[in-house]
Amino acid sequence: MTRALRALLSRFRHLIQIWKQVVFAGNRYGVSVRNRFRALSMGGFTPDQYVLFDLKHNDPTDYISQLDAIRARAINSPFNQIINNSVVSKEALGHYLTVQKILARVNRGGRLISNCAEVRRLVDLITLLKAGQTLVFKKTRTARELEVRLSGSTILLGADRSFSNWLEFGQWVKRLSNWHILEPVVPHNYTDSFDIGHIPTVKIIMIRDISNGAWKPCIALHRIPSKYGRLISRIDLDTGELSSAVSLRTRMVFDCHPGTRSPIEGMHIPHWQDIKESLAQATEHFPFLNYLVYMLVVTQEGFTVVGVHTSTELATAQLWGGQRQQELGEFLKAHGFLKSRR
Repeated sequence: MTRALRALLSRFRHLIQIWKQVVFAGNRYGVSVRNRFRALSMGGFTPDQYVLFDLKHNDPTDYISQLDAIRARAINSPFNQIINNSVVSKEALGHYLTVQKILARVNRGGRLISNCAEVRRLVDLITLLKAGQTLVFKKTRTARELEVRLSGSTILLGADRSFSNWLEFGQWVKRLSNWHILEPVVPHNYTDSFDIGHIPTVKIIMIRDISNGAWKPCIALHRIPSKYGRLISRIDLDTGELSSAVSLRTRMVFDCHPGTRSPIEGMHIPHWQDIKESLAQATEHFPFLNYLVYMLVVTQEGFTVVGVHTSTELATAQLWGGQRQQELGEFLKAHGFLKSRR
């Protein structure tokens, strides 16, 4: 009975996901109701995907829809919950790769939970700040981050907020709910040519080759901050060279950064060959997985993994063409997660 109830609840949660992320998905570009239903009937595309993939003119059978992507999240089942837990996955990967260290967590009600020997209590955070260390507060399951550092006797919180004393800082921490406190990551100086608001990150989708079982990168994207919102550039898997970048907010294409005018297209990611080899070697230690998404920051010394997930959105991966008939699509078909679409 319990097993049947769990299966029923799991199916119910899956249906809720489909309704929220497909049927009632956001409509950033103002797609009409008619075209919204048209996108759904094409195989479960969202209004935004209808615009980004130009499905009015392109063949939807070339693209992986949001509905397909939701179904494919089960590819690593039943290990999704373990890998998507950032504390657990970073501890595991930390044996093989450099990962961003989680110092502590702030749970609901402002309760500080230690994740290392350096931080046991709130006073330990104050000690680190007094020693000159910057702390990164990150809201779980979101991209929201705040850098906290000490400047003279003032505690700076991000770019536009500060506390004049430690009591105010402590009260602020206790009002938080579901935040991680991290060590900062210093990016490689190639990012100096970007308008830094957030640290530029690289997303790499790794798959287990269906022909020989070896891990390999399938898709790599570079995310670049700008005044036009986040820009997405594709990385050539062989050379590490960046393509022109696309703004998801405006759908404009940029060969150069709009803020600094520094070239984007043609830039090469430092340490690219080492990054690919290191990720493939590290992922070999997890034989129960088939698909893994790494978020990393390239540094002077190499790279630091700032996140790892068992799934990701696939809209940005298809800005330069559909992936359903390409390597990623063939991989998902081999595992039974893409159904034929007429």
